[in-house]
Amino acid sequence: MSGGEVVEVAESEHALLSIARAVVGELPPRAVSSVLLRKRKAIQQMDARSLDLLKQTLAIGVPLTLVRRGGFRRTRHVGDSGVVTEQRAFERNELSLHFGEETFRLLAHLVASDVSQAGLGGSKLVPTLGDQLVTYLAADVTRAVAAPRGARLTRSALCWFGHLRSVARTAPKSAPPLMPLVECPAVIESLSPDWATRWVACDRGKASVITCDDMIALGHTQQLLLESYFDAIDAAGRRDLARFFVQAVARLIKEDEDPLAWAGSLKLSKEPLSRRAEAYHAAATSYFMIERVARWATEAGAVHFIDDDYDQAQLFLSIWEEVGEEGLAVCRERVSALEDVHSA
Repeated sequence: MSGGEVVEVAESEHALLSIARAVVGELPPRAVSSVLLRKRKAIQQMDARSLDLLKQTLAIGVPLTLVRRGGFRRTRHVGDSGVVTEQRAFERNELSLHFGEETFRLLAHLVASDVSQAGLGGSKLVPTLGDQLVTYLAADVTRAVAAPRGARLTRSALCWFGHLRSVARTAPKSAPPLMPLVECPAVIESLSPDWATRWVACDRGKASVITCDDMIALGHTQQLLLESYFDAIDAAGRRDLARFFVQAVARLIKEDEDPLAWAGSLKLSKEPLSRRAEAYHAAATSYFMIERVARWATEAGAVHFIDDDYDQAQLFLSIWEEVGEEGLAVCRERVSALEDVHSA
């Protein structure tokens, strides 16, 4: 296709390509709101020219979106060889994304469905990391018309980080596999600022949670995600990838002075004491999950200058400084405050 050539496509294919452009930030979500709310005949396959346009849009647009979300920042991380460097995520790590059939099916579903009723839908296909990124970004777009939901959301590891409250509504029993994500650290490093902001918003959103069931489900989902993620980054030797969570907790410590506000809307009059205790414990999830990161900081502090992993340990300690021992003490106080209040 020559530069500047105008390609005519069918109306349904135009709708799909418009959604894809919104997914990668070429169009604002409001530009496709009417498309997302209108039902159409399902697209089974695309014209070759339209398919080429879709591939180009995703191949160029998704990496650019990662750059805009945080990949442009120069930060210190552990490189592939274990050496600590200060570079941008894409200077440090090769990013190779494959967009498979799952991406086409998702976009086709968004074209054919009223998203306010059908959400993101479901699929039995195993999503690639590229597919997960499209789902993550598509969920951002669909928030313009309805809260993200659907089986695709819960099956995507990335969506657990970006759309945790929506995932929690499904009461998941376990987190999806996270090691494939950890094996592509450029994505994590690029999205970490996004995740930190969303984690803070998720915790603050607990102030509007009314039922104990919803609070317990949200806290349980947070704990499932963090436990699985910490296991994965620990096994990969990349504890520095806990940065987003440390930054989120540091913000909560500094900006949210009243931990009881998170449980302030709970309706407890008909709840047994044990259920109240479980709900308040769930409200405090971020504050007690920081304990594992604190243990890593203690281990890092014991690494000597002559040890091979001294630079990695010092990097982790520099990340931990945002919370530090004083912040850890505040977290413990807030856990106690939330867990004790139910018996008052």
